Amino acid sequence: MVWLFSLNSDTSLLEISWQSDRLVLNLVKQIEDNCSPSIPIYEENILYALMEERKNQILEKAKAWATPFEYRVWQATTEVPFGEKISYQELAIKIGAPKSYRAVGNALGKNRFAPFIPCHRIISSDGGLGGYAFGLSVKRLLLQWEQHVKQASQSI
Repeated sequence: MVWLFSLNSDTSLLEISWQSDRLVLNLVKQIEDNCSPSIPIYEENILYALMEERKNQILEKAKAWATPFEYRVWQATTEVPFGEKISYQELAIKIGAPKSYRAVGNALGKNRFAPFIPCHRIISSDGGLGGYAFGLSVKRLLLQWEQHVKQASQSI
């Protein structure tokens, strides 16, 4: 199954697909206006609704794929509010393992359920993006999109 989302970008779409046993995220070029794609393009508010609605359901499924430590990390990650970021070290402190920030990063790297378990919200202590299994361009796009949605909702 493949979903395409327009995330307030003139040049690209976020493609989310289920392949084998995990979600896969890709940036794809905008489809030409005169093309009629076989895959519908959803607006950004649909992705936001899915992320919020399905969070607990996805987290429940994630138990089968995670070690107990990974699950604690993933669960704590879902508690980071939409449009906000925390560091790997802050997340390690939050789960009660303050010296395990590298292990936290490794656990996030195994997250099969992004962006529903929103590991893109976890960044380096120095403010850098850190890593992201789907590429830093996807992480950057998701963070920018969340900021856009958060600011738009605050201005209403």
